[in-house]
Amino acid sequence: MALIKEPYGLVYNTDGTLCTTYRDDDIPFPGVRSFAVEEATTNLSPQTVSGYAGISLVYKGEENGWKKYGISGTWNSGTYPYCATISSVSFTGGEYYSTSAFFKTNCQEKFATYFSSMNYVNDPRISDGTNIRRVLNDGSIYLARVGFAYVDSTTQPGYITLRPKQDGETFNPDQHFLYVKNIQIEQKPYATSYVDGSRPAPALQFRPLPRETVNIGGTDWKVFTNTVISFWFKVPKVKDVELNTTDSYPDRRQYAIFTNNTHYFEWLYGQYSFGIQRNTGNLRFRIHNYNSVFITNLVPKGEYEDEWHFFVMCKYYVSGTFTMKYYYDSDLIYDTTSILDDTSRSEQDDDIFFYNYYKRSNLIANLFIGKYRKPNGDIIWTDDYIREVYEAQIPFPEQNKLSIY
Repeated sequence: MALIKEPYGLVYNTDGTLCTTYRDDDIPFPGVRSFAVEEATTNLSPQTVSGYAGISLVYKGEENGWKKYGISGTWNSGTYPYCATISSVSFTGGEYYSTSAFFKTNCQEKFATYFSSMNYVNDPRISDGTNIRRVLNDGSIYLARVGFAYVDSTTQPGYITLRPKQDGETFNPDQHFLYVKNIQIEQKPYATSYVDGSRPAPALQFRPLPRETVNIGGTDWKVFTNTVISFWFKVPKVKDVELNTTDSYPDRRQYAIFTNNTHYFEWLYGQYSFGIQRNTGNLRFRIHNYNSVFITNLVPKGEYEDEWHFFVMCKYYVSGTFTMKYYYDSDLIYDTTSILDDTSRSEQDDDIFFYNYYKRSNLIANLFIGKYRKPNGDIIWTDDYIREVYEAQIPFPEQNKLSIY
């Protein structure tokens, strides 16, 4: 096994036990790192740009990870919105695609509109998708067009909304530069992290301490005996094409954000899953605890995506009794004390997975794993403390001890 770290942030093990991507461009608050646990994908883009409407782009090579182009020509196209394009890609009719890239120039003052959007036009479309634009701390622009689809198969460029200030605006390719990096086009209803080529399926899991082997009814269980796990997460908008109502038990299946199993749904004692219900798109928590099943729909589809949220799990075990608490955005969503009353059923060891059988894409940040109680029994992660952590929005130093960093 070897750990591979690509310069653009992809980190993976050659044996498939790890696959994630650093995303310093999208974090919940300053001082933390986020990482993406995402579906496998293939970048369809040739990763080049061209000038348009009388403007030329002259490739100058790479500079600090950016592809550098000299801008050349005189603008005489009035209010026409585009002076640059992303190279053409062949799209299959009826399929949904997303594109994303980072842009900047050294001459922003020469433009009336500045990287406002990326558009796919010309032929008839089922959906124009949604435009996403973020301004980063260094002044560069992240653009994405997510969930667009053409009616029929076609080959089209992506049009970059970048318009010079006025007719007669002249550019010198040795003085005026356009920079671009991480151009990606993928057959997905949302944009994922950049990959040069293809990325394998997601894999991010932990077996943190304290986890002990305890014997219950003659069976050994590896469980969290005094553990708290907290993190921030963000998921892309759920599209209708991702919903599935035809599987058996469709209401039980979900795209997991955080779980201790990688199965279709929870059916063993001790299994829990926090994620997106596949037949509705609702954000949901489901647990098959040690003597009952609990399900709660937290937020409906369309009201939680593309925003950062906070999740906490607290689990404590002593003398055959489990105490479990779960929080969403500092609100307590599940609280129980459970005694195992049927030792004939299969058990579930406690591991942590940020994915399950149904692969989707999530951002995770400020992950903390620690103790729920002090040695004297005092609770550290009280309701008040969890609300304080949520409202403070400051990094935990422990996150930097994770081996993937």
